[in-house]
Amino acid sequence: MSHARPGLTTCSQYDAALHALSAARQRWAETSVNRRLALLRQIKDALAGIAPAWVAAAAAAKGLPAGDPLAGEEWLAGP
Repeated sequence: MSHARPGLTTCSQYDAALHALSAARQRWAETSVNRRLALLRQIKDALAGIAPAWVAAAAAAKGLPAGDPLAGEEWLAGP
């Protein structure tokens, strides 16, 4: 899995993603609870791997220096 920094997203990319999401709604409704749990565990594990970088990026976007105690809020609100 790549953890490359994403680029800017265009409106047309958002529209395409929303269209794909909407088109898959029936398939999701038919997904078993066990499969949904497995997917959520995969998401949790992937997020745990990038959480420190996510917090650092969010803190930097707010202009907080590295190690600033206020960055702790990002651990609660972010990943």
